[in-house]
Amino acid sequence: MTILVLTASLLAGCGGKTPSQSTLPATTAPQLTLKVYFYRGNALVPVTVKVPETRAVATAALSVLLEGAPSGYTSAIPQGVGLNSVAISHGEASPRFSPSTFTHAAEGQIVYTLTQFPTITSVDGSTRADFVDLTPQALIFVAQPARDSTVSSPVHASGTADVFEATIAVDVWSGGKKLRTQTITATAGSGQRGTWSATFDLPPGPARLVFYEPSAENGEPLHETELDLTVK
Repeated sequence: MTILVLTASLLAGCGGKTPSQSTLPATTAPQLTLKVYFYRGNALVPVTVKVPETRAVATAALSVLLEGAPSGYTSAIPQGVGLNSVAISHGEASPRFSPSTFTHAAEGQIVYTLTQFPTITSVDGSTRADFVDLTPQALIFVAQPARDSTVSSPVHASGTADVFEATIAVDVWSGGKKLRTQTITATAGSGQRGTWSATFDLPPGPARLVFYEPSAENGEPLHETELDLTVK
């Protein structure tokens, strides 16, 4: 008995550990890779992020979205917006935010972020097709000025387009009234993407520029892209 006690004491003195003192190897928590949509310039683009593994992927993606844009990107969602809940039924997501009023650009971020998941095809009735004008793949893409920005007149706008005979029409609105329609000619069209630029004289106040391709059949607007501005 004496020998056994001495042996245990020697092991303890030499740094030996009893089973209760053993150290388990460190583990890394599983992670998921998701896409969250922000703006690079005026273009809605995906940003890849990693979040802790969870079954509530829609909540996780929106939570990252509301944290704000990473360096080099911007967000149209105001700071301080909170996520109250996300319900998903029959392919439609119904997120609830506080506050809950968003611009077209902000709604596009939410819809694109949620519809990356195969179980979600629409968000409160809206699909990606309703916001394609925000993406670089839009048939008429406005690169500048920034959406919802404050500008001085005359306003210089530019972008890219792939429209029939390179022709773009622009309805110019100010204070809720249509002032006129201007015509822009891109550098290429009819299956080729060209560049375009134009200048607009606008009075002070809220303004909207509606870009579209006039239908060759009846002149009806096709591929509309809207740009809301405040003219100082």
